[in-house]
This record gives sequence, C-alpha cells and structure tokens, in this order.
Amino acid sequence: MPNLKTIKRTLSTLAAISLLTTAHADYWTLTQSDEFNGSAIDSSFWNVRDQGYWHNNELQYYSPSQAYIDNGHLQIKAENKTVPGYAHPYISARLESKPTQAYGKFEVRAKIPTTKGIWPAIWLVPTDTWTYPWPTGGEIDIMEHRGSTPWKITSAYHHGNVPNQPTSFATEYTSPTTPWPDAFHTYTAEWSPHAIRYYVDGINHYTITNQQANIASAPMSLILNVAIGGDFDGNPDHTTQFPQYMTVDYVRFYEWTKSGLHTFNNGNFESGINDWTITGNAYHHQHDLSTTPKQTAYEGTGHHAMKLFGFADTEISQNLITVMPNTTYTLSASARTNYDDSIAGTDNIVGMYVNLFDRFDQLIKSEWVNVLDGNSTQEVWFTEQLLISTPANASYAQVGVKFLNPSWQGGAVWVDNIAFHTPEPSSLILLSSASLLILRRKRLTIH
Repeated sequence: MPNLKTIKRTLSTLAAISLLTTAHADYWTLTQSDEFNGSAIDSSFWNVRDQGYWHNNELQYYSPSQAYIDNGHLQIKAENKTVPGYAHPYISARLESKPTQAYGKFEVRAKIPTTKGIWPAIWLVPTDTWTYPWPTGGEIDIMEHRGSTPWKITSAYHHGNVPNQPTSFATEYTSPTTPWPDAFHTYTAEWSPHAIRYYVDGINHYTITNQQANIASAPMSLILNVAIGGDFDGNPDHTTQFPQYMTVDYVRFYEWTKSGLHTFNNGNFESGINDWTITGNAYHHQHDLSTTPKQTAYEGTGHHAMKLFGFADTEISQNLITVMPNTTYTLSASARTNYDDSIAGTDNIVGMYVNLFDRFDQLIKSEWVNVLDGNSTQEVWFTEQLLISTPANASYAQVGVKFLNPSWQGGAVWVDNIAFHTPEPSSLILLSSASLLILRRKRLTIH
C-alpha cells in the first residue's frame, strides 16, 4: 500500500507541474527536502549535534539519542534526564541541515511542544561562522515558541556588522484558532535580497524589508531544535511536564523560478508583431518604395519593418528574455527617417536599451544608447550596437527601442533589423574589461 506521505508529495509535485503549464506564472522550484520517510535520520542531510553548554543560559545537553524517525515523522524528544558528567539534568536534540542555501522559501510542517521552560525553534543561520561571526551573516528565526505561552509564536531577524552586537527585529503571532501545540502547522520564511516574509499556514504575519535592515546574503543552514531553560522562557518549574516532543512532518527548500522566459525573436518583424509589446503609436508595415510616404524595411532582412510616429513617446519592447549571468550580450538595431515624414531639425531621439532583472523582478542594471536624432541624415539607415555584461544575479532582460518626443514635434522613424545575442568571439576582443561599449555608427544607404 503506498505511503500516505509519498502520495502527498506526489500531489504536491503535480500541483507544481500545473504551475509550469500556466503562461508567465512564476513558481517555487523544490531544491532540497526531507520527508522523513526512511527508518533513520538521513546523515547526508542532517548533522545531529552531540554537545552541551549552549548560549542564552540554556540547560539542555543535545544528544543524537533524542532524535529519531517514527512513522514518517522526525521526533525530537526533550526530557529531564541526566547525562553523565553534565551539570544540568536535561537532554534534547538539535539537527542542522548540511545543505545550505541563500535566498528562497524554507518550509517546515511541525507540531511543537509546550510547557514552562521549553523552547522549540526553526531557524536559519550561516554555517561559516569564521567568515560570518554572529550576527554578521544574519539569523532568520522562522518560528520560536515560549512554552509558557501556548497561543503565541515568535518570528525574528538578527543582523549586524560587529560580532555579538545584533540589531534585532521580532514579532509575536497569536493563533487565530487553538493553541499552536494542539496541531501541525506549516512555518515558512521567504527570503530574497529585498525582504524576508514570515508565514504560518500560508498567512504572511510579518515582513522585514531592506529599507529596515541589511538583508542577509550568505548561504544558511536550517536548524531544528528544542532548548530547555534559558533567557527566552526561563527555566523549568514545578508546572513543567516531561517528556516533550517536537514532531516534524517535512522540511523543504525552494528557489524562485521565472516562467515564460524565452529567447529573443522576430527582430526583423517578418512574423508581424509577435513577441513584441507596443506602447504609443507604432505600426507594422510591408516594404514598398513605390508608396508615398515610403514604407521601408532594412535591406536584406525581409519585407517588413516597424514605423514609430511622433506626438507620443512610442516604444516597442520584448520582456522576459532569458540571459546567462556573467555573460556579454550585444543589442543592435537599425533606424531611419525619410524626407516625407522627417524628424530633421527636431529634438526627437530614437534610442535602444537593455534592462536586466534578477529572479525577484528587481532591476539590477540598465543601459541606453541613441540610434537616431534630429541631426541624423535622412533616407539613411543608422545601425548601433550596445554591448552589456550581465551581473552574477541576472535572470532575464527587457530590450526595446524608444522614440522620444520631448517637445511633441511629430515626425516618424522606421525601425528594423533588431538583434539580441551573445557576440561573435572576434567581437569580444573589443570588450577588454568594459561592461558597456558603443560601437562605431555605420551608415547604409538604400538605393
């Protein structure tokens, strides 16, 4: 008979696949997980600590004997039990994930214990404490619980530039239904360079933004533990009941993925305006020199072009173009203005641009170059090339051509022969170490 957790995982995967088939739907991609379906703790995923004398005046000894798999769940058992040679009569467990990740969604479904002096926690912290002594690498507390307050959990973020001098943000979240320990709940943090969002059962109850704090960027390990005593909820007293269990159903790491990404297409407009977004006054025309005004396509690229008109800031663009990080791309475009609908003598400008975004849709780099203006020769195609290097966190690009009319002086321009790609190897010699290089303008006359 199939394991119920395996069926649950399969349904979750099918749901993710359905998101993939939705046009331009962004989604989370599973990167690491432990469903606790085995007979023992996965030693390739978890480091189970064997140590006492922890920070915050905690009393427990963390022993591997207190963590085990039972019926598809991880059990962390906290009890008042003596460890030979250890000063305090309390024992529990702490597991630290060996996989680490910077940014993403971190989700744990668990049932937490509650009694005076008990302190279950789900949190993220860098493992490289030599490079990132606490709290310089940040600490993301997805869920902490004071055992004496069964209706409340806490989420927090700690950071700072000086070791042992944290700046802290924290909030308490009160259960809207029953005490937290009464049932399983899903505890989640979504971490990006711009914000950390905390969720319980899908409800975003707290958010820290990069306007409030420096958001951590170092890869972090996820920690599951149950502390006993210490500064958070005080020490056990006569009301404390043992043993206590933290039961974990699953642990999952995700990364944010953009859907709808594609390569640059239809730069010569032979497929109409497919793949293009048009703003303002722009029309698709067929090549015909016998008409007045002339309808012109760039020589050698087919029989169609785009005509962009004045009296509006007109733009044609393609978005969600996939790019590779740390790679050089070239954007090229050709434009012309004719005698019968000229921009000569105006302050109009035709330019092209590349906007680069990270996977969180944040603009990280933008470049622009003029292709044509009111001083450009009429009846001549002008071709420009812009070379741009993508940063390490680049995910996708928007490229386009704009016809700017700052004084609303009218006129029209033709645009054709647009391309966006990695340059030929011989072109890379021109780059040296520059991230942007505007190549020499070429004039091509149509006869």
